[in-house]
Parts: sequence; structure tokens; C-alpha cells
Amino acid sequence: MTLRELICFQRVLDLDAKSFTDLTGISLHRVRRGRVKDPIHLAADCIAEIDRCKRAYSLALDLCGNRQTALNWLYSPAPSLQNGVPIDLAATPEGLLQIECFISSMRQHALAS
Repeated sequence: MTLRELICFQRVLDLDAKSFTDLTGISLHRVRRGRVKDPIHLAADCIAEIDRCKRAYSLALDLCGNRQTALNWLYSPAPSLQNGVPIDLAATPEGLLQIECFISSMRQHALAS
């Protein structure tokens, strides 16, 4: 993963500096200071968590239709997900599966209507 990819990830998900550091283990200041083509070495589990967050964002964007609504949904407690915050749930494979199942069921209900 390159610095450019990490910066893009941070911007797309609108992560604040603390959330970004908690997720990646790298300060946002360090990332912004580096050369964008420099490779960043992250643990495999960190990369997997980033990929799950990207997937959750993609699903939310597809469902909601626009970036701001998708971000609002991702960062708000969702009653249909036992009041879990979707972006927090996406940190685990099980949580991402919950999000995928919920969105799939939403699509099925929309098609049935």
C-alpha cells in the first residue's frame, strides 16, 4: 500500500487524525509528510481491516446514492444492526458480513416494492 492510497482512504472515509492513527498505527501527520509513492508497510490484519472499511463504504455509497448520506449512515448507530455503528462493525469480518446481509435485505425489499 502506498501513501497515496492511504491518503485517499482517509479522505474518502473522512477519518479524523485519531481514527486514522487508531486504524493504521501511523500518524496522519507522518503520512502527509511522506512522498506519496513511498510504500507503507502495514500488518496484514491492518490491511484487511482497511479493505473491509472500503467495502462497507462502497456498499453504503451504492445503497445511499451519495457520499454524504453514505458517510452519515456509516458513522451513526444503526438500529437494524443492533445499534452498532457500521464503520466500527466493518473492522471485523463478522461485522462486515452483518452490513452485507443488511444491505442485501434492503435491496430485496426495495425490489419487492
